[in-house]
Amino acid sequence: MQLADGIGRGGGGWILHVVPKDRQPGRVPPLGYRAAALRAPGGGLELAADVERWGAGMELRDTDRALVQAATAVAKLRCRSENHSVAAAARSADGRVFTGVNVYHFTGGPCAEIVAVGAAATQGVTELETIVAVGDRGRGVIPPCGRCRQVLRDYFPALRVIVGPADAPRVVEISELLPETYVWADQQVDPGTTGGVVPVARTGAAG
Repeated sequence: MQLADGIGRGGGGWILHVVPKDRQPGRVPPLGYRAAALRAPGGGLELAADVERWGAGMELRDTDRALVQAATAVAKLRCRSENHSVAAAARSADGRVFTGVNVYHFTGGPCAEIVAVGAAATQGVTELETIVAVGDRGRGVIPPCGRCRQVLRDYFPALRVIVGPADAPRVVEISELLPETYVWADQQVDPGTTGGVVPVARTGAAG
């Protein structure tokens, strides 16, 4: 049964689903879920609660589906060797789409998302709205790796990222993929100040 809902957090909230202890689901909560334990007032009945965060993912727009199709097309056409196995497509606020493929190398070649960011930069675009990566051989949408999450979070704090399986893709903000992260811009020192570290906001991408 539903116990409570509506504890706001960043446009989302929490919905508590409570079940008796002997019936608690034997599963690991998926992304967007947390677990909690409750005890009824006065003792006695112990309950287990799944706390579901609604708003953890947004439905895809038509432009998002088109972005997935663009990345899929590049993956099929250009990802035909172990050197290039992932394609990415990024959309700017004005609707332009930039694509890229990963460059594998044992020293640590760039991922497809980073190549797409560079492709956008060559056209003077420093603000991206949405990005998606697609694997070769029909692997579908794949989430960004940890390094890419940090880079994308630093360059585009409001970036939308398409993730999820083929039958249930969704859009999340980059901050949701990297919670409680180190934010590069927050740690920069304003050279005009004395007597301590003063974080300054960074706008755009650094060269």
